[in-house]
Amino acid sequence: MSIVYTKLWRCMQGRRLAICVLLCAALIAGALPGYASAQGELSEETATAGELGLTREDAVAAAVRLYNSEMLEYDYTLVTREPNEENALLAAAEARKQAILSHTEEPACEGTAYYVSGNGNDENDGLTPGTAWASLDKVNAAGLSRGDGVYFERGGTWRGQLWAQDGVIYAAYGEGPKPNIFASPENGAGSDKWSLLDGTDNIWVYHRDMMDCGILVFDDGESWGKKVAPVYLDGYRSTMDEGQPFDVRSELTEDLMFFSQADSILYDGAPFRYTVMDNDDRGEYPEEVVGPLYLRCDEGDPGEVFNSIEFAVRQNIVLPADDAVFCNLCLKYTGAHGIYGGEMGYDVSFCEIGWIGGSPQYYRYDDGQPVLFGNGVECDGSYDHYSVTDCYIYQCYDAGVSNQDPTESPEVTGDVNFEPYDVIQRNITYARNVFAYDSMPVEIFFALEDDAGYGRHRMENVLIEGNYFLYTGYGWYMEKKDPGAAYQGYGYPNAAENFRIVDNVFYLSTGALLQTGAPEKWQPELDGNTYVQNDGGVLVVWRLKGYQMQYLYYYNAGRDAVTHVIRDVLGDENGTALKN
Repeated sequence: MSIVYTKLWRCMQGRRLAICVLLCAALIAGALPGYASAQGELSEETATAGELGLTREDAVAAAVRLYNSEMLEYDYTLVTREPNEENALLAAAEARKQAILSHTEEPACEGTAYYVSGNGNDENDGLTPGTAWASLDKVNAAGLSRGDGVYFERGGTWRGQLWAQDGVIYAAYGEGPKPNIFASPENGAGSDKWSLLDGTDNIWVYHRDMMDCGILVFDDGESWGKKVAPVYLDGYRSTMDEGQPFDVRSELTEDLMFFSQADSILYDGAPFRYTVMDNDDRGEYPEEVVGPLYLRCDEGDPGEVFNSIEFAVRQNIVLPADDAVFCNLCLKYTGAHGIYGGEMGYDVSFCEIGWIGGSPQYYRYDDGQPVLFGNGVECDGSYDHYSVTDCYIYQCYDAGVSNQDPTESPEVTGDVNFEPYDVIQRNITYARNVFAYDSMPVEIFFALEDDAGYGRHRMENVLIEGNYFLYTGYGWYMEKKDPGAAYQGYGYPNAAENFRIVDNVFYLSTGALLQTGAPEKWQPELDGNTYVQNDGGVLVVWRLKGYQMQYLYYYNAGRDAVTHVIRDVLGDENGTALKN
């Protein structure tokens, strides 16, 4: 079966049963063409649904799932799978998560150790806990050397951005929970921080201008805001009346909807463009793009309704450096990335990373649509090592972890002066992590064929081992995104040597559990994984015999349509699945 599920999902915004039945009928008749990829990256031949063996049962199941998908919005309990054998599996995942959160062993530095405390002072030397520094600004400006370490006091909270330096360890000291580093500039709770917008009785304006917020998080994740993200064409345009100006008084139609009007600076006609005012600068842009923040709160003043309100603003939390180490840190509340870097190798372990993304990476030139982004940890370009191990990574708008080749062909970019160059990533490890409610826990893409006139573009020695992938696609962003996959390789070639996916648990996804469009010579080797999906859900999207094909999950007392896919398509001889 081809990728009709994602395409149908986009068509089912109304979720009307009549449309569902018509689409189902078209599928059964083989009238809808298949797609080589849900994203449309591949241009080679495609196949119709009938040619790829779509049965009446498959088509009906796909259509019914789409119609019922409205029940899944923001309610994680309404998945269709009934708890069965997975009780022990989920208990083991929770035990792993708690072990990560309570981990206390710190990496020792070979050079000078510096300490940072909320009770410290930036005038101190930072060489002992009693003479600790106080701020991220002091850490960022310090002249550190390879082998040094910076240790944040457990239980403390720092707000802003951490700029790492080459070969430096960033970790924790003391007792208690991991030290917090939040992009959120302040806690928005308090009776003096919000005021009513003139002419309204339930739309509140924050007391200061803010950078674009990807998400508002209330009371440590008990609830969250629903972002309204209009297009930007010579100003924000209405999401309700096409072509009309945006009016916040009428556009916030539900409780806890918010609008972040960050447009104080325009670059080439919009607040953000792809290559302008990027969020990984280290002070190159002294001014921030800010604006008013509006929140609808039907219960009254949000500063009094909630004990905490955190703003996931468009600012990466950590800018890494070559050979830097990050351990036992809690990184939360950003509209951009948790940790983002390129052309460098670094290591992340025993960190908590959550509530990531939702801000615009850029606004498109053609239609003004905001392209939203946000990954937990991302490392691009060429390097010799990169690892994310033993971390708890959750509620990410896009990827939990990602490694990407940013190169695109001149046919796509129109760059007539393009000169081939190499992007080679070596020794990538994602191991023993717990991913929960991320859109795509692991995202990898190398869009160019390796050694095909554009230089070398490949990965070597990639290991995805011993992770728990839980509830992929069921996060706060669910109304805004197409279904993702726990391992998301899209339709790209992703050239790789020694790429292994072993001993992981893939537990429920709104899309596929795994997806790749790589030719067989570059596909990962799979072994010993556990696969659990809703009955009739998507098991995998995998390229076989030139087609990127979709395989559904029917594994119950009456039917097993999973075992042969695990063995014959994925080649996972020791893989297992759980019955519904």
